[in-house]
Amino acid sequence: MSALIMIVSAGAIVLLVKFGLLRGIDQIANALNWSATSRGQVTGYATSVPELVCLVSAGLAGVWEAGLWNIASSNIINVILMSLAVTRYRQVRELFKLRFVDELGFVTSIPEVVSFFAVFAASRSEGRLDELNDTQEVLDNLASSNMSNVGVVYPIGLLAYLLVSTLFSV
Repeated sequence: MSALIMIVSAGAIVLLVKFGLLRGIDQIANALNWSATSRGQVTGYATSVPELVCLVSAGLAGVWEAGLWNIASSNIINVILMSLAVTRYRQVRELFKLRFVDELGFVTSIPEVVSFFAVFAASRSEGRLDELNDTQEVLDNLASSNMSNVGVVYPIGLLAYLLVSTLFSV
């Protein structure tokens, strides 16, 4: 039963990210004329929310280290997932452009992989797959997600854990 719940949950996350989160970010980005960098960064931060939830939940369950390992493993796994999206849409050569040399980094989980594939799929359907903006957006998503995991998710999760454990230990 747990496996079924996990599969259904993962499917729901994919649908919510693809048809909710990404569409919302796209509409805002188009309305405000954001660059590919800005779109990627906002998407990266937004898709790090699951790590925050996991970190706080793990801390509250008394297994704080599991939350930290989730962030570390999520970052590593998502480099692989971004690489799969880049490979699937034949954008590997784009990664070696001088423009991207300082942007390769690590990412997180299911929301990111959905966003990676969605960006390239949208570019392909619009006939813009050979432009660099899609690769720029994916790399900035990757970097922002990793930065938010380490610089935002971890500190907020730690603070929430410490506050709750202090309040309930009294």
